[in-house]
Amino acid sequence: MTISKTCYRLVVTGRLSETVTQLIDVRFGATASIGGSGTESTIDLTADQPALRALLTMLWDFGHDLVAIQVTPPPAALRSSPTKTNTHHDPV
Repeated sequence: MTISKTCYRLVVTGRLSETVTQLIDVRFGATASIGGSGTESTIDLTADQPALRALLTMLWDFGHDLVAIQVTPPPAALRSSPTKTNTHHDPV
């Protein structure tokens, strides 16, 4: 069974606390990056749906309000190379 990973961008109100930032780093490592301004924070996450749900639950538990969530294109490093088409045909 293959678990598909998707890239998500979450926008929450306010700044993330240092505790939340550290927890995201520990739980999601390089699959998550945090940015934003003083009024909103963004979290880019490349993960499967159970990991997304874990992040949403963590944000809920710490009292953050979710403004938006969207699926985004994967970073260039995660894009797979184009598949080659087999042009060889066996005789029938």
